[in-house]
Amino acid sequence: MLAKQWLREYLRWDSILSDPQENVRLRQQRFQAWNDWGVANKIYAIPALLEIALDLFLCGVITFLWTLHHALALAITVSVTIILLVTLFYIVLPTFSRSCPYKSPTGWAITSLYARLYWVGKVAIETIGALQMPCRWRDYYVDMESWRHRDVYASFVEPSGDEIKMMLSQYEYRNDK
Repeated sequence: MLAKQWLREYLRWDSILSDPQENVRLRQQRFQAWNDWGVANKIYAIPALLEIALDLFLCGVITFLWTLHHALALAITVSVTIILLVTLFYIVLPTFSRSCPYKSPTGWAITSLYARLYWVGKVAIETIGALQMPCRWRDYYVDMESWRHRDVYASFVEPSGDEIKMMLSQYEYRNDK
């Protein structure tokens, strides 16, 4: 409900009775504040918090059932475990497949964490000198802000070097026109 109030107030910048310049100034001020304070990320966290709350609730139910009846608790534990594993599979899948359509805020958090840990691991390995590897992976690491940004960037990263040069030259050619 709090997030809905934020959105409602954010969208109330346009007043028919106000000067158009004042409306635009207020809209830009709210847009800048929205980005500076990271409100979008806080709103994206709400579904993840609900998923965590559901997981904790199910763990509590299972714990409670084990104190009451072992056969029933076993059946519920197996069912809940299967449901949670399937859910986890669909949350993690977009991290490893760019074409996966099952993108969610929780999946984005896992993907961002994985990308940072992967990058830190590569830096650590290169720093120690345990494995001499080309530094091309640095070109692929970008601090992405959303699924959209990752998917757009991926379309430029995954092809070979010659394909990227060709796509960039076509892009520059179109922008020059």
